[in-house]
Amino acid sequence: ETEDSPKENQKYFFNLLGLRLVSGLVLIFLALAILPFLPYQPPNQGYTPMVKMGIIFASLIILAQALLTTTNALFQKRLRYDRSVLAVGIGYLGILILSYLAIKINGPLLLVVGSYLLGNFLMVLVALFLFKFDLGKITFRFDLDLWRLLFWATLPLGLTLILNNLQPDNLILAALRSNYEVGIYGLAKTFFWAALALPVFFMNSVYPVMVKRAQDDLEGLKRMVKRLSILLPSAALILATLAIVLAPLLTLIRADFAPSILVFRVLVSFLPIFFLTSLLMWLLI
Repeated sequence: ETEDSPKENQKYFFNLLGLRLVSGLVLIFLALAILPFLPYQPPNQGYTPMVKMGIIFASLIILAQALLTTTNALFQKRLRYDRSVLAVGIGYLGILILSYLAIKINGPLLLVVGSYLLGNFLMVLVALFLFKFDLGKITFRFDLDLWRLLFWATLPLGLTLILNNLQPDNLILAALRSNYEVGIYGLAKTFFWAALALPVFFMNSVYPVMVKRAQDDLEGLKRMVKRLSILLPSAALILATLAIVLAPLLTLIRADFAPSILVFRVLVSFLPIFFLTSLLMWLLI
């Protein structure tokens, strides 16, 4: 079988689905296991019982994201990120509608978290439906030898992503400051992370082209990287400038968001570094 034959693709991607399913369930268990050890000082400092309940609900999103990223691997290989955008777009539209309805009826915060959970699984269902166009009937395979190969091959990137998502800043704030201050920082960081999604999706689309050029045209890859090393920080600088100027518009969403403006401006000033890092990470891989 050739490297890109349907049989080989099914072998790798169906095993990746099985591996991600198992690893997602393990991570959910670990997330729930550490809940009793998270800092909490009554009445409102740290991880309150309500926050921990929200974590229990939200931990199920780990499974949804594990399956979604598997479908994205195929879309990336096929250069069909339009399918990924379609799945994510429908999912977030569902989150928006359900969250709006939950807020409209003055539902509890956990109902909003539940809306986010349902929207994520809607993304997965759409992505798996689109996934079928390439690989046919979806199955979960459990080839432990292939799992071992995939695990060790992807371990460096996995460790990088784990360290990136631990977010020790949030833990430190939760332990030392009130939930109000954590909320100010968390809101600013939410908008900042939205901006960081741009280089991630861009480089995910570029990466298969980089791999092809690394195999067939190394000089072409070098030229491509040089252009991207100028393009990405320049785009980030423009975006950061716009974000700094427009940051006061956060108060149009809600006046209480005003304290997050300065924090947001500080965060977005580092966007050029993050955009360039996205290129360098994929280049190292």
